[in-house]
Amino acid sequence: MKRFFVILVSNIFGLAELLLLIRVVMRGLSANSATFIVAIIYQVTDFLLIPVRGIFPNAAFSLGVIDVVAITAMILYLIAFGVLAKVISILTGRA
Repeated sequence: MKRFFVILVSNIFGLAELLLLIRVVMRGLSANSATFIVAIIYQVTDFLLIPVRGIFPNAAFSLGVIDVVAITAMILYLIAFGVLAKVISILTGRA
């Protein structure tokens, strides 16, 4: 049962990390936000960025934007996954 929960949580966090990475790359390359797939990625990841919005500003340069907010979210979600995996291990009796 523990393995199931760890795999489930791992997949959810992995998907979130992948989407945020795609967002960082698209923002860095100045992807056209009017295109369908880019708009979808931005809309989905906007929800993931709510907890960290306003902590740091994004850095703009001539070709695009370094999405500091998304990178911060990726780091925080990675830490949250580690903590949650440890909590699941403790609650299922395998610390």
